[in-house]
Amino acid sequence: MKLSGVFSIVLILNSLMVAYSADCYSDDESMPQLLSSRSRRDVFASAPEMLTEEQRFKYLVMYDKEIALPRDFHEPYDVERYVSSVGKRVLTICGNSGTSYEKYFLMLEKVKSILRRYSRYEYIINIGATSQGIGGVYKIAKEMGFETMGIVSSELFRYPPAMISYYCDSVFFIPEMIDSWGGYVEGTNNLTPTSETIINVSSELICIGGGVVASAELEQAILRKIKTSYIRATMSKFCAEKKNITFMDGVALHIADWYRDRENFTFVDDSSLVVE
Repeated sequence: MKLSGVFSIVLILNSLMVAYSADCYSDDESMPQLLSSRSRRDVFASAPEMLTEEQRFKYLVMYDKEIALPRDFHEPYDVERYVSSVGKRVLTICGNSGTSYEKYFLMLEKVKSILRRYSRYEYIINIGATSQGIGGVYKIAKEMGFETMGIVSSELFRYPPAMISYYCDSVFFIPEMIDSWGGYVEGTNNLTPTSETIINVSSELICIGGGVVASAELEQAILRKIKTSYIRATMSKFCAEKKNITFMDGVALHIADWYRDRENFTFVDDSSLVVE
């Protein structure tokens, strides 16, 4: 085999490994390696390192209609007003994002079976706007005819647009402190603006696995008497190793166990997503 041929194969294998390590959480079509049919998004996603932070921001603003992004940040009342105008109840599904799931595809099938209990005419599905981990549910929800939305920290503006799910109809960026994705404000029992907004508009909340942010939202949903359920799930070992995480079930499990006797809360007796 010619050296050039070997070199080409190495490049292909390397690109596949980079693509996997870059997502390691989703088969959603909005991910970079699957954007070939979307020209401008593909150009950005294939070489985001070529753009400065300012250029990234301008890209988000320029192509907001193409990838459903706003021209500026939203305040919580913007989201509340939107939900009121839609006239549907909000079913929020939270869980593992960047750490995904060890049984990712089984998780998607499980959520699909759960969504069959809900009417697309009465509910809008809310997740965290990205295609990572639990964000893979967006595609399923759209295929089932649901309208979708995402409430996410302004922190996402620091990342490539390809992280936003192609199947998320409406994205709301809530202003947050740098490096804050939500959860509790450090040292307090108060939710950050993003998580507070999510809980305020949610009629029901389903938590599957979940780390620090999801555990805070789970706890506050329970305390505020929102109909809430929790399904235990193990995060992706590959992703956990990359992030130096040792507790594979996520901290939300502790919250769920603590409140398992609350009337508005269901600790689902299902370990099919758990890997011991």
